[in-house]
Amino acid sequence: MWVRARTVAVGALCAAWSLTAAGCVSTGGDQPSSSPIDLPTLSTVSPTPNESPASQDQLLAGTRNSIVRIEGVDCAGTYQTGTGFFVRPGLVATAYHVVEDQQSIAVRTPSTRTGSDHVFAPEVVGFNESADVALLRISDDDSEMPTTAATDPAVNSAVSSIGYPKGLPIGLETGRITAVDQNIVVTEGEDRRPLSGVLRFTAPASAATGGGPLIDDSGAVVGLVDSGFTDGSQVHYAVPGTTVKALTDGFAASPEVQPPPDCPSPSAPPAADLTVKSKHPDAPGIATSVGAYFGGINAGEQIVDDKQQLTGYEVAYAQLSGERLTAYPTLKKFSDTHHQRISNVVLQSVQYVDDTTDTVRLSYDYVTINDNGGQSACHKRSMEYTMSIDTGGWTFADETVRKRVSC
Repeated sequence: MWVRARTVAVGALCAAWSLTAAGCVSTGGDQPSSSPIDLPTLSTVSPTPNESPASQDQLLAGTRNSIVRIEGVDCAGTYQTGTGFFVRPGLVATAYHVVEDQQSIAVRTPSTRTGSDHVFAPEVVGFNESADVALLRISDDDSEMPTTAATDPAVNSAVSSIGYPKGLPIGLETGRITAVDQNIVVTEGEDRRPLSGVLRFTAPASAATGGGPLIDDSGAVVGLVDSGFTDGSQVHYAVPGTTVKALTDGFAASPEVQPPPDCPSPSAPPAADLTVKSKHPDAPGIATSVGAYFGGINAGEQIVDDKQQLTGYEVAYAQLSGERLTAYPTLKKFSDTHHQRISNVVLQSVQYVDDTTDTVRLSYDYVTINDNGGQSACHKRSMEYTMSIDTGGWTFADETVRKRVSC
């Protein structure tokens, strides 16, 4: 399932921000394509019970380069994360609910593979809503694919789920198949979606890696992780690998590009003007944190989330990590030094660094507010920020002031 990363911090300010990238960046072609994808057949393997099972480290190392992190931003400006895995060169399988209704999608491949930039804007070229399986196409022909088991696993078989739990760095959790051919209804907030013929398996709660592969002890894919519970019950469900293979083979044979949804214009005036000029696939996701950060500073001590009673400063502070938290070890120190009003924020560029890091350049205008409510002269700053996703979503890890001039 989707893991909503810091939805309170971001969602609390969505209505007050004009998230240009989050609402208006196209990630796929507008016209469906009916040409088959001319790629080699996905390989399958039969179980080899006489071989010794691989260790967790070996399983993770053997499959890591076939796993991708998926990030999405919907029309409401909500940032979400999921997992996927290559099934053919340039083709990624994931759960359909991971990409459903996402206005922008970014696929991030591991930096252990060749290439300098590992972030792609994919096209959704096929999906089956009832089975909750989707196929994405990216411009990457250097993919590594896991094998798919020729048969579905039996009850009590050892399995492992691999992916990005809650958007955090990649990990592996082990468990066992406890039931097959299950018919369930997945509850996500107010949404209900039925699933038929799925596998049930045990794994720790941190295995909520929706869209990632479920593998056996030889490393072969036996399922696609669909949903799980984070209440300590360790109950998870997966679409059988044979079903995933049949569906993705069909999508590859008759691809049809699904354009992203059209997003309505914001209904509320922005708390600060945010313009996203970067066309990098990560820009919409980063824009959600940029919006929450500067919008939170503008709101100050005002409550911006009625449910959790969070102030603007608390929302802004939640966007910090690394050196930025070292510079501001407490919320009070942060709020005491950020009596400001921010406007004309421009996210100019995004540059990939590694698995969990980007650098961004942006500019903004600001005035400082004194204790009597007076304002200083307006200044414009050009900044370079190091953005990190080590914590599950984009955070401000470090900053460099490039230029400061009067407005």
